[in-house]
Amino acid sequence: MTYKIMPVTLRMDVYEPKEIRNLLKKILADTGVEIVEEDRREDGGDYVITTPEVEYWIERKTVNDIFLSLPRNVYEHGKPKEEGRERKLFTQLLKLKGEKRIPVLLIEGKFPNDVVKRHTLIGVEEWCMRNGVFVIHTLSREDTVYAVARLTQKHSD
Repeated sequence: MTYKIMPVTLRMDVYEPKEIRNLLKKILADTGVEIVEEDRREDGGDYVITTPEVEYWIERKTVNDIFLSLPRNVYEHGKPKEEGRERKLFTQLLKLKGEKRIPVLLIEGKFPNDVVKRHTLIGVEEWCMRNGVFVIHTLSREDTVYAVARLTQKHSD
């Protein structure tokens, strides 16, 4: 009986920065990883790493993107508002979850100097912990490339 080894696939959103996509293709060129660029807006996840055992669904957000993804006045006086706009970020992250999926929020950029923004970012990370979404924090695009490539290579060996 012969077993066919399923290749590891990295699917990348075509709307992610070209610099990141090109660096990932270059780094993973000789690893046997199948790389697919596609429009991922409907399905969610900027990067999806498919392995024989599991899929990693990674949503990349810069620190500024995090704040743009949160509605204004989500919190009043430290308590969640009863009414308000849909929380786009949280909806996106919950969409990543599924059977044999590991949802990941990759936050790119330095922590803000503003204490309110720092505490908001910590709150987002705490929400992720409570809802089964892993968080990877990178400081730059180069670190983001390393993180995605590293996770992909771990399963292609």
